[in-house]
Amino acid sequence: MCIKLFLISIVFLFVSGLSFAQIDTTNLSTEDEVDTVIIKKADYVIRKEVYIDEPKEYTRFLTIYGAPVYYSSYYDVCEDCKDFLTNQKRAADPLLSYRIGLNLSFTKEKIYITPGVAFTSVRERFIAGDFSEQYNLVNHYNYLDVSLAAGYKVGDGKLNCVIQGYGVVSRLIEAEGKIISTKDFTSVNSIKTDNFKTYVFSLGLGFRLGYKLSERLQLIVEPGYRGNISTVIKSKTPYVQQRNFFSTEIGLSFAF
Repeated sequence: MCIKLFLISIVFLFVSGLSFAQIDTTNLSTEDEVDTVIIKKADYVIRKEVYIDEPKEYTRFLTIYGAPVYYSSYYDVCEDCKDFLTNQKRAADPLLSYRIGLNLSFTKEKIYITPGVAFTSVRERFIAGDFSEQYNLVNHYNYLDVSLAAGYKVGDGKLNCVIQGYGVVSRLIEAEGKIISTKDFTSVNSIKTDNFKTYVFSLGLGFRLGYKLSERLQLIVEPGYRGNISTVIKSKTPYVQQRNFFSTEIGLSFAF
């Protein structure tokens, strides 16, 4: 019985030694082959939606402006009425005039169509005298203008320019002041509205410069020229008068 127990103990110790030798990694050589298990994760895709906040394209612009206006007059007189023209030019000097208005622009890509309405006051200093009185006053010719412009836009950044041509119909509202007589060419008469045409037609050219203050608000500066293509006087006798206007419109434009 003791011998059997002794033999079982020896066998147990031998088996334990073998097991310890198999798991002892300190005795492993770098040349021994070692099985490697690689665990690979499954491929996956992350889907994300990206939103790009692009600036809105506005197609309508409302512009409110004011403008100083300088003008000159062209006269054509009959051969026998040159004394009238000499005295009239000596008596009347153009003054700085003004215009205030409202435009509504419609756009498609780079094309601009702009109807507008404005009030224009044409002013001149009149200094003359006749046998009875000496005059020193300011003449006023007030018009309501209705215009239609077509233009092309250059530049899409913070600074842009619209080159445009336009036609204008001006309705005379009031004419007040003094004028040299067309009868004796020396005396002074009061201006009568009936002596002037009710409607005057003009053509013009402008360069509308815009500077963006915000996404929807622009500062507008537009230098331009406008010339009458019809006379402002009803009768072509004894003279014809046409005006040339040079102005710089300054205002704000709101996009919507």
